[in-house]
Amino acid sequence: MFFASFDFVDFWQMLADHWASELRDLGDWPAGTVDSLVEYIDLFPLVISLLWSIYGFVALFRARAARRRPLPARLPSYTVLIPFYAEPKGALRSALSLGQADPPPDEIILIDDGSPDGMGQIDVTALPPRTRVLRLEKNGGKAAALNAALREVRSEVIACLDADTVVHTPDWTPLLARFELDPEIGAVSGKIWPAEPETLAQRMQALDYLAVIGLVKNAEDQWGGLMTVSGAWVAFRRTAVEEAGGWNEATAAEDIDLSWRLQAAGWRLAYEGSVIAFVEMVPTWRGLWRQRRRWSRGLGRTVSEHIGGVTNPGAAHVPVAFLSLLGATWLWTSLTLGIIRVVDLAYQLTRGAPLVSGPVVSRMVVYAGIGFGFFFVQLLIASFLDRGPWRRYPGLLMLAPLYPLYFWAISLTTFVVGFPNGLLRRDRGRWRRTLRSIELATHTAPGELR
Repeated sequence: MFFASFDFVDFWQMLADHWASELRDLGDWPAGTVDSLVEYIDLFPLVISLLWSIYGFVALFRARAARRRPLPARLPSYTVLIPFYAEPKGALRSALSLGQADPPPDEIILIDDGSPDGMGQIDVTALPPRTRVLRLEKNGGKAAALNAALREVRSEVIACLDADTVVHTPDWTPLLARFELDPEIGAVSGKIWPAEPETLAQRMQALDYLAVIGLVKNAEDQWGGLMTVSGAWVAFRRTAVEEAGGWNEATAAEDIDLSWRLQAAGWRLAYEGSVIAFVEMVPTWRGLWRQRRRWSRGLGRTVSEHIGGVTNPGAAHVPVAFLSLLGATWLWTSLTLGIIRVVDLAYQLTRGAPLVSGPVVSRMVVYAGIGFGFFFVQLLIASFLDRGPWRRYPGLLMLAPLYPLYFWAISLTTFVVGFPNGLLRRDRGRWRRTLRSIELATHTAPGELR
């Protein structure tokens, strides 16, 4: 109970005091400025890892208390929307995964977003009960498809699934109960797990969802707001989406955009880790890099258009916006210091006098060792919180030594390229399909669906 009620005020105050001191040292150019930047870069990942681990530990206690909490007398009605483009068999798989959902949905709507002739046909005889297909004449993108279906929904809650997503948990009670127990909740993001990772890129993404994404959403859930819901698997309060004007059809990151608009309007976003869906992961490094670049671009556009919403009275995403700003500062500072170090090396080679002084390399080695220790603790806490079959963890633990390098390399490069692009450019949402989805759309026979 102590951990569940502790608000971490002292912890945040300590961080604020330390960083205020470092900011004062920035004016001491060049040595003090560079040293401050080095310490900020070295410490930020450690502080973030510690923060996520603490809140993950708290979530373990809160999850136990939540299981003892009585459920509401009624649950809201819900409809499931599955938009797709030229991948009908993937959409059918998603719909069939809802066959055991308890309580059952009012309706399942498969939205064919103007697929080319012959590429959107679904075997209607294989559809589960209360399922229909809404065919759109024109391809307008995922957000446009969802908006078209929104106009036909009357249920209290709208659940959205991508066509490469399969619901694993039949009991929807915990997710639906969040809406009934808290009238201020506008959306609940379900838990995502990679579906049968095979390549190294997919296994690294599995570590992403275990040790970072899931743990981060647990922490954000306790703050009362999320950076973004998982667009592949999320449930919305219908009235909240309608009040926000629906999904933004002019962005490739409609989930981030809607998340910030809902929270700017005072709606809270929540994370329910007990309701799980399996999602196809990008199989190649090139595809993964392009996906993360799109995420960074979507964040950049959302910040440029909706950052003012953080100042609205009652805005629910102030903590996550603050950490997002710190993270962005860390990435740009890392890039800047990297350039300075290259210049320093060139200066030493040509003049024999270092531009940057201090035991930089030894400090980096020490912080790297501490960082790996922090990450391993973070991974263990995430594994206990995950509560999955233990056979999935040994292989992932073996990849742990490589993960910090992978994580920060992917985050840094995609952010530097994608975020400014999102700030300055506008692009319409486009469909992107995984390799597995393409196989389902072109090769899988109806009898092979499982």
